Amino acid sequence: MFDTDLVFAAACAAYRTNKFIYVKVSGYDAAPKTLNKVLMKNFVMDPDTLTPDDHAKGAAMRTHFKGLIFKTLSGQVLGDIDKKALTLASGDAVTDRDFGIIAYLPEAYARAVKRQSVDERLYQAQGGFIGKIGDKVVRTVEVLRGVFSIKWNCNFITAITETDEVVFFSYKNGIEAGTKISISGTVKSHRENQTQLNRVKIMVG
Repeated sequence: MFDTDLVFAAACAAYRTNKFIYVKVSGYDAAPKTLNKVLMKNFVMDPDTLTPDDHAKGAAMRTHFKGLIFKTLSGQVLGDIDKKALTLASGDAVTDRDFGIIAYLPEAYARAVKRQSVDERLYQAQGGFIGKIGDKVVRTVEVLRGVFSIKWNCNFITAITETDEVVFFSYKNGIEAGTKISISGTVKSHRENQTQLNRVKIMVG
């Protein structure tokens, strides 16, 4: 058995060593890297090589996954990875059989933090709605996230304007989060604190 805090810190150290990439199988890209779970085990066996930042990130990651208990209490159903992560984070010790999934958790945690940051920006947006239904509008926006829909064969984009207005629209191509673009479109609806646009075009120049 191994101390949970130590193993979580080691997982963060392995993630850092592989330049914040989770390597599950050998032969990654053109330059093979050591598997995260192998690196993690090395750090566990030689804990003096862990940095204070590794310990801090490991503790934060453990707190995050322990906090998933509140989702279950509110009736939300956790996925298999989150269920296992909650169990492991809540215990004082883990076995080496758990090293594989714990090695993956820093990547899962990074994604969760990024998603939470986006959700907070959307929730806190105070710009209000754009125009009236049917209005043609032009805005410069920062893309916050995009989700591809297999059913509709398009990407659903959520973005925010320079004046804190949230917009939502479909687009044939994916747009990377963080990209700033100028768009034109027609106001289709207002819902919650978002303005849905239709017939959106990206303006060039």
